[in-house]
Amino acid sequence: MSKFPNKRWDKITSNLAESFNSWVRKERHHSVIHFVHEHRNKLGTLLHKHAEEMKNWKQLVGPNIEKKLKENISRSLSMVVYPMTNKFLVKIGNANISVDLLARECTCQYW
Repeated sequence: MSKFPNKRWDKITSNLAESFNSWVRKERHHSVIHFVHEHRNKLGTLLHKHAEEMKNWKQLVGPNIEKKLKENISRSLSMVVYPMTNKFLVKIGNANISVDLLARECTCQYW
């Protein structure tokens, strides 16, 4: 029996291991010291590249997150939100949805 009752965890673990193995494909055949040195250099180069790319961002978030935020904002324009005690009532057309952010509960059952 799997140590993870939910099969999704097996896939996440497997994908994580596969991703790491793919990342260190060339380095993993070296000695431990050489592997750590090569991995550190490779990671440092990647982090520097990402830091340089971040300098071109126009917002505080990256372009992919900015696109998702804009999509969510445009989808939410038809919603009316009423604050209640520790919860929010969200009206979407004729539907009323109760949302509790602290408990991460919603009557829409999406959470």
